[in-house]
Amino acid sequence: MAKENSANNDNDNDVEAISLANAWSGRRVIISGVGGAICIMNANQKNSQKTTNNNKHKKTSASAEKVVKTKHGKGTVLVIECSPPPPSQQQQTSSETTTTATIPPGAVAFRVAGTQQYLTMMIYGDQLRQDTSNALASIPSLLPDHIPGIVDYAVDRPTQDGNFEGAGFNYSPMTLQKGPPNKLQFFTLEKRRNGCHSLGVKSLFGSYWRSQHWDKIVSQSPHLLGDETWWFADQDAINRLSSDW
Repeated sequence: MAKENSANNDNDNDVEAISLANAWSGRRVIISGVGGAICIMNANQKNSQKTTNNNKHKKTSASAEKVVKTKHGKGTVLVIECSPPPPSQQQQTSSETTTTATIPPGAVAFRVAGTQQYLTMMIYGDQLRQDTSNALASIPSLLPDHIPGIVDYAVDRPTQDGNFEGAGFNYSPMTLQKGPPNKLQFFTLEKRRNGCHSLGVKSLFGSYWRSQHWDKIVSQSPHLLGDETWWFADQDAINRLSSDW
């Protein structure tokens, strides 16, 4: 019975995600949380960006990567794009199969208007790290000593129970990276309150966007509460209303 209820909940979540994705697809939005609206900041403008991760200071790369910040009174216009439908068997190529077959229906990506840059979250988690280690261990040509370093580079660590907020958080900031979008750039939407403008944004790996307001960044959380609630403002609708006045 418990498995049946869980399956029903998953189906309900899938239906809601698909409905929300269809409702928001193609819209130009500004997305705001408790720390302000999502705002793009070029990391090259700073020598380094320090963020807290597992109660340690970690420098993010000041390369071509852009750090996503939040700011009150200023937001970046984002275009919401639905995940592409799986190609038909006749049209499928090996690269298309890899890209689209594992992206669930109802997933959306967020592109900065006028660019081919997408909001991107890194993956993290103990189970994901273990799964990655297992996959790497199956590669005969890969030396065992190299596996921990590859895992550390690819999959970040979650906070543990001793963290001031508890376990399961990750404080690495959201970044902006080139498309076409991949699994780190697709997300699903969840209703947070009545109406479709107050939403949670969930990664394909189960974590939620989180407004880390004290650092003015977007990080990740294991749950959907106040700091994980985002307001989606449809800019085209706002512009139409403004023109009517």
